[in-house]
Amino acid sequence: MIFLKILIILVNFLTAQVACREYFDLDQTRLKNGAFVVALTADWGSGTEVGSLLIKNGASLKFDRKTSFPALAFKFLDSRLQHLAKEYGFIVKGAYYWDYSNFIFYFPKGFLEKNSKTLWSTIFDHNEVDSIELENIKREILRALKKDLNRKFSRMSVLSLMSPNSSIYSLGMYGSEEDIKSITEKEFNDFLKSYVNPLGAIFVVTGLDNGPLDLVSKELEKKHPFFRDQRFNNEVVTTFNVPVRKINYARSGGNNSIVRLGFPAVSCTAKDSFVYDVLQQLLSDDHGFFALGRSLYVSNNCSLGGGTMEIIIGGLKQTDTGKILDFVFKRLLLLSKNIDEDSITLSKQKLIEKYNAVLSKRDDLVTFVSRASLLYGDPTFVFKYRERVNDVKISEVKKILSKLSEQNSYTVLIKLGS
Repeated sequence: MIFLKILIILVNFLTAQVACREYFDLDQTRLKNGAFVVALTADWGSGTEVGSLLIKNGASLKFDRKTSFPALAFKFLDSRLQHLAKEYGFIVKGAYYWDYSNFIFYFPKGFLEKNSKTLWSTIFDHNEVDSIELENIKREILRALKKDLNRKFSRMSVLSLMSPNSSIYSLGMYGSEEDIKSITEKEFNDFLKSYVNPLGAIFVVTGLDNGPLDLVSKELEKKHPFFRDQRFNNEVVTTFNVPVRKINYARSGGNNSIVRLGFPAVSCTAKDSFVYDVLQQLLSDDHGFFALGRSLYVSNNCSLGGGTMEIIIGGLKQTDTGKILDFVFKRLLLLSKNIDEDSITLSKQKLIEKYNAVLSKRDDLVTFVSRASLLYGDPTFVFKYRERVNDVKISEVKKILSKLSEQNSYTVLIKLGS
């Protein structure tokens, strides 16, 4: 039986290595203006070029103490790109995150070879935003802000709950209503020039040959950053280094209740981040947490500056929050003492299965490579994910589980049924 398990693991490992060589034939170029271009040169057998443009202006970014510039900038770019997509017949999907904004493109074959100049001009050389357009963008962001504040059964990160009022994280994804309304045309246009530029851009594409890729890079090379030495570091949330205990109660619709626990974790670049990944999978499959409610969501929300480990239990069968929290921490402590190698191995296998699934989808893959380029400065870091996961030791998992069970460093959001 043991021999059979070893054989299966070995076969899976070898198959995955072949998949890596097939999918990750990378050609990376850092242009003189700071833009980073990565080409996935594998043949996908498709007439479509898929690209990911990652721009380092996420919700964690601050500018002149106003908190809403990144959200407005994302909405502005998304609107411009959607208009261009309709005109030229391609598809673009935008997504706004804590550390970056990302746009996935589905181009017709040959589009970038012929029209990359138009694409880069739309992104980096746009006309200044006038008062009417800015007000329209503000209205859309204000609607998103109000929806965000509701947070009913959301999966959003609890960074906002775990940060001091001075931190941008305490204001959620879209900043404050006061800041949104007060931003002027000049302030917003200055922000666009400073932060939406090639120095903060990572472009990953698959489906292009080397010849067209050179043309695409040359067009992008012509775009010059506003500040050549501008850096895009995230604000470090200082409360990640001190105990935090905060309990919020809120009413929610329906007869069920939801409890969300956030534990300070580590940044994506820390070695321990992979331990939290394994722990996330481990807790997601734990029957003890499932016994509490009808739904369970566990996530490792890491960023450049820090992160949180989040556990959300919904559809609770009991509303005695004291008992619920007591059970959660006792369960974490019990797991820290009794977890075995088989459970850790199973969690690793599931993580690697998810990772291999990413390799088979171009849109997921280009985003994965873009994010690796941002977080680690190296798109080939995707090679190392499987290795990092497999290197996680049971002692490391037990150590973090024990730390989470101490009840002196967490934030809890409890929503009670009506």
